[in-house]
Amino acid sequence: MTWPRRVRALPALAGVLACALTQAGTARAQATATITALAEVSNVALAVASLRDLGFGTVVPGAPVSVSPATSAVAGKFELHGARNAQFSATFTLPTALQAGLGGPTMPIAFGAGAGCHYDRDQQSKCATFNPASGLIQRIRNNPPPNDSYFVWIGGTVTPGASQAAGVYQGTVTLTASYTGL
Repeated sequence: MTWPRRVRALPALAGVLACALTQAGTARAQATATITALAEVSNVALAVASLRDLGFGTVVPGAPVSVSPATSAVAGKFELHGARNAQFSATFTLPTALQAGLGGPTMPIAFGAGAGCHYDRDQQSKCATFNPASGLIQRIRNNPPPNDSYFVWIGGTVTPGASQAAGVYQGTVTLTASYTGL
């Protein structure tokens, strides 16, 4: 028996429909959204100012003298200004001795674990101590100039020998700061 042409085409049409339905069953709804990536480059330079030298006053041979960075009015003092809320890294170059004149006698100086103190305002009594030999990572105060600041105080201990020669002894404490990019 010969089937009419329409009936013979029916199995082929059913196969095409089954294939189409299978593919339609795997299709998913799609949606797209975009965002913009933004980065603002600050042109605010990071600046460090030396506000006060670290002063030990008159010392007596054989008697060590310490200056607290958190409480002493003669602690060394630095002020940093920079981009609001920018993170900075501060490193210190610390002398191991003070020297009287060029090529003169020396006197040991030490900076212990609590010889540094820092705070984002000029309020020494609220500062947190740190070890200046380890450096410091903090953020500039998130305020417009002139309050885009940070303050660092430095203390230490001098230890004159029992027969320390008279004279004015000095050394250099250097704070170097840079933005960390965070």
